[in-house]
This record gives sequence, C-alpha cells and structure tokens, in this order.
Amino acid sequence: FHPLRSHSLPVIRQYDFHDEVHYVVRLADGRPLAVPAWMTSPEAAGTRIVSAARLPVRVLLDHLLQ
Repeated sequence: FHPLRSHSLPVIRQYDFHDEVHYVVRLADGRPLAVPAWMTSPEAAGTRIVSAARLPVRVLLDHLLQ
C-alpha cells in the first residue's frame, strides 16, 4: 500500500535513530527520503492492516519500562 512499493531507489546514506536503522534514498526528482530499514525487508511486503492492534501485554509493559 506504500506509493513507492514498486520502485528501486539508490541508497545514499544509512543512519541510526532511536536504535533503529534508517536508509536515505534518492527519489527520481533528486530529493532525499529517509526510510526505516524494516520497510525494505521482504517480510514488510506481507504486512496486513487490521482494525485492532494485536500486541502481547508483555510487549507493551516492556516498552513502558524502557
């Protein structure tokens, strides 16, 4: 569902932000765009949108305790 899902874009830089890897890619018009690395994995293509979040309580608690 992402508008750039079928594009191949050159990576011009990589950086970490809040312990998460991001790539900066160059769009066709020359502008840079930062993309979280997880969005480039094959598994991300199979992501489904659901009407309600499904997270284990432990995940929520771990996030709050960080």
